[in-house]
Amino acid sequence: MHTLRERHLAGLDYLESVTVLLQRIRCAHPTAGLYQAAELQWWWRNPRSTDEFAQLFWFDDHDRPAAAVIATDWGDGSSASAGSRILPSPGSTPSTSKSTGTVFWHRGGPLVEARLRQTSLYRPDLDLVVHDRHDDVAAYGLFWFDPETATGVVEPMRTEDDHQRRGLARHVLTSGIDLLAAAGAERISIGWEPDNPASGHLYRSVGLEPVLRTDVFSGPPRR
Repeated sequence: MHTLRERHLAGLDYLESVTVLLQRIRCAHPTAGLYQAAELQWWWRNPRSTDEFAQLFWFDDHDRPAAAVIATDWGDGSSASAGSRILPSPGSTPSTSKSTGTVFWHRGGPLVEARLRQTSLYRPDLDLVVHDRHDDVAAYGLFWFDPETATGVVEPMRTEDDHQRRGLARHVLTSGIDLLAAAGAERISIGWEPDNPASGHLYRSVGLEPVLRTDVFSGPPRR
C-alpha cells in the first residue's frame, strides 16, 4: 500500500520540488499537464507575495513529489496558448544573434538576473540578443533546456518597437531552436497570448503546432 505524506514548502525549497514534480509529469507524457518546469523557474525572476507562502505538496514512499497545490501571485488574470514542436537533428548555431554570456537585463535589472541564477535550469549561454548599430538591444530571447525531459522552452521573446517587422524575431527564434537542438532538446514548447496573432503566426511558420489553450478567469480582489 502506497502512502502520501503532506509537506509544506516555501522559497527555493518549493521551487526545487515543483521543478521535480513537473519534470516527472513531462517524462510520463510529452504534452500532458499545463506547465513546463522552466516556466515556473522563469516566474521566479520577480519577487512575489507567494514566495514565502507554505505551498502544499504530497510526497510518495520514495520521497518524490507526487502532487501539489500551488498558489502564485499574478496580480491579475490572463489567458495563453501553448505550442509544441518536435525537433530534428541539431542545426548550426546562430551567426548574427549572439549569446551574451550574462543576460541583458535592460528591462528587468540586476535583481532578475540574480534570482534566475538561483534556479537550476537557467543557462545564460542560451540567451540570445540582437543589437542595433548603436549597440542598443533590438531583439532578444531566453531559451531554456531541461535535460531531464529533453524539452526546450522559449520564455521570453521580444522585439523592441523601433525594430519590428524586420525579421529579427524569426532570426532569434530559429537561432535559439538551433541552440536547443544542439543541447539535446527533442521538442520545444512556447506559449503566447491569443490576442497577439503576429506571435502565433511566427511560431506556426517555424513548425510549432498548437496543443492546448488555457483560459484563466479572475474576479475582483477579496476584501
